[in-house]
Amino acid sequence: MQKKPDDRFAVPLNAWCHRGPGQQHDGEAKFWEARGLDPFAIAERLYAEYGGTGGAPRQKRKTVKPRKPKHLRQKIRSRGFQKRTKA
Repeated sequence: MQKKPDDRFAVPLNAWCHRGPGQQHDGEAKFWEARGLDPFAIAERLYAEYGGTGGAPRQKRKTVKPRKPKHLRQKIRSRGFQKRTKA
């Protein structure tokens, strides 16, 4: 309990299937059986198709986009607030 399951076992559901009456939170085994689906096969297929590192650390970028010189950067327009003065 209180541990997030690994993404390789996750199957995304819409709000109705997730929380609606007679849905996934009312009984997970009954939910999948009523639909005739195998959630483990679905999760495995999605994980393989969309990737996943299996918990490996994220790779650093090989190149870094150079920053524009200060005089070429776009200025942020002011919103016209009055300046505060010390009282």
